[in-house]
Amino acid sequence: SRLSPRQKGCAYEIASIYVLPRRLRRGIGSTLLQSILAEIRTRGGKKAILRTVDGTPSCDFYESRGWIRQRGRKSIVMDGRRIPIAEYIRNAD
Repeated sequence: SRLSPRQKGCAYEIASIYVLPRRLRRGIGSTLLQSILAEIRTRGGKKAILRTVDGTPSCDFYESRGWIRQRGRKSIVMDGRRIPIAEYIRNAD
């Protein structure tokens, strides 16, 4: 995973977090998120922001762990295709 502050002392963006498909449903993702949120708190961050491809199982994963989906439609273009993106935010505490 990678962390980058959006604004000093406020929100941190989780740039990437991955769990290998064969390792899913073993608590690895939850443990990673807990560790990342602890590091954000250590750095004085108040909130965390992340993005994922909309409509994937990761959306349910984040929502079930207290992440709040932000309103509005976002997308990125990759290889000439528009990919819908869901943005989530939560308090670091």
